[in-house]
Amino acid sequence: MMYPIVMPVHTGGGSIRPFGSTLEMIACGSLFLFLTTIIIGVAIFVSIEADSLLAKIFAWLCATFLIIGLWCIFALCC
Repeated sequence: MMYPIVMPVHTGGGSIRPFGSTLEMIACGSLFLFLTTIIIGVAIFVSIEADSLLAKIFAWLCATFLIIGLWCIFALCC
């Protein structure tokens, strides 16, 4: 029995994008950049408004891990 061979689409840079064109990648990147800006803005707001040092550190740690996770998803999806 013969099985079809599914080949991934290779872009010029050596990366494999599962879907989309360059325009979709730009739109996807813009969305992730916008979400990153919101996360940083919330972290700045919390660090200004919070009184305790522990709350400020926690806000920046959460923001850091959220941004890392967000861009890992971007690298996998776009």
